[in-house]
Amino acid sequence: KIEIIHKRDELTFPVAKAGYIRLTKGMDKMVNHFNETFSELDTIRISRAWADMMPKGVNKAFGVNLLSDKLGFGLEEMMVFGDAENDLEMIKSAKIGIAMGNAMQKVKDNADDITLSNNENGIVHAIRKYGLIE
Repeated sequence: KIEIIHKRDELTFPVAKAGYIRLTKGMDKMVNHFNETFSELDTIRISRAWADMMPKGVNKAFGVNLLSDKLGFGLEEMMVFGDAENDLEMIKSAKIGIAMGNAMQKVKDNADDITLSNNENGIVHAIRKYGLIE
């Protein structure tokens, strides 16, 4: 169910995930405003015009770690790929965190390596580089 919320007191918890779209300038300012206003949520920029809002600590690294018992291994043994800020915790927590060539600068700065863009088959390139496939 999608609901449009205009005021903080209209927000009903628990919130699994919310999205924010801003088609004009000022996304960084809005992300900072949301992080200050909604202290129980993390607001993370996904693109020039999109931000995700989730409960604090809920991110891709958290999700992958929830699966670690079923998988038999966790992020400390994984190679992961990302391009946006919602990938940061996963990139930082994995054994090898790889930023796509088209990734946000913040992701590149926190990655162990940078591969080609998604349009250039960057994942295949990296997997070959690390000798996982020929």
